[in-house]
Amino acid sequence: MAFGNHGKTSIKLIVFLTGIILISLVISHQDVPATMIRIMRDHPLAPILFFCIYCIAGFIFIPTTILKIAGGTIFGPGHGFLYCLVGTSLGISSGFFLARLLGAGFIQEYVVPKKYLPLREALLKKREPLILAFRIVPGVPYNVINILAGLLELRFWIYFPVSIIGTLPSLFLWTYFAGEITENLLRHQDLFYTLVFFLMVLFIFLLMVLIIRKYAWPKLPAGDREV
Repeated sequence: MAFGNHGKTSIKLIVFLTGIILISLVISHQDVPATMIRIMRDHPLAPILFFCIYCIAGFIFIPTTILKIAGGTIFGPGHGFLYCLVGTSLGISSGFFLARLLGAGFIQEYVVPKKYLPLREALLKKREPLILAFRIVPGVPYNVINILAGLLELRFWIYFPVSIIGTLPSLFLWTYFAGEITENLLRHQDLFYTLVFFLMVLFIFLLMVLIIRKYAWPKLPAGDREV
């Protein structure tokens, strides 16, 4: 089971960049999307709805990257990062405790795809270091880790901060730059320096991912290599 192999990660990155470009073109040439963003940003219930979506995403496997990009786009780089951090905290907690409440039988039968079940054994052996690696490196859905961790004898007060620390790099990457790009477009400002900074940070992030893959990734049997 190759949790998030290079090919899939590259495809996701290309899709993300293409999406950002398309969104940028739409926002910069149409007043309607910009107006909708401002309405959502100013609505007092928008953060609460966003938090609820984050909690629900913990069990229906909405990709958290989409939520981070949405948070940055709708709420801006600063508030977007803060709201996504709160949402991530709620998602971690809800997935962890709901898994314990529902039990392993229900989770394995109806919630977690069987291809991810070998992760339980890996988590049992390496615990916190592996949780940190899984959080930083794209490929393993965060929601799956939350649920599987809830089924194991992991202490929440240790699991939670380790998960948050591991989430911070990608959280900053997607929310900050989605927010910055949106802000520049709404104000009709030049995107050049923002994109250059984004590519620099993205390079550092990918370098960190490669290092973790090389030195901290679990070695699994050959038969379990493909997701």
